[in-house]
Amino acid sequence: TGRAAMGADAHVPWSHSDRTRAVLQELRSQGVPVFALETVADAAPVHGFAFPSPCALLLGNERHGIEADLLALCTAPVRIPCYGVKNSLNVSVAFAVCVYELARQWQWSGGDLGTEG
Repeated sequence: TGRAAMGADAHVPWSHSDRTRAVLQELRSQGVPVFALETVADAAPVHGFAFPSPCALLLGNERHGIEADLLALCTAPVRIPCYGVKNSLNVSVAFAVCVYELARQWQWSGGDLGTEG
């Protein structure tokens, strides 16, 4: 993560946990919506979805996606529309696309994203 983030990971709150279910339940108890970035049929396109602030994103395994029981704990699934033969992106690319859209929306709604780097 550190090499790919080029130091940005020191300035953006993020976490990894081996206790995903417990973390999702804790976020729900705090009123933080969790959106699953997944290719399921009922997922809303990210470019037409209104992301609230704050929120959390759950990304799954590139090959197997998000487990059904974890997906059920999320507020809603969202997807990045893909065209052609493949219906998915590399997880790091998908995260970047989704966070770009999320930041774009928050900036347009007057949210404070900090200074542009």
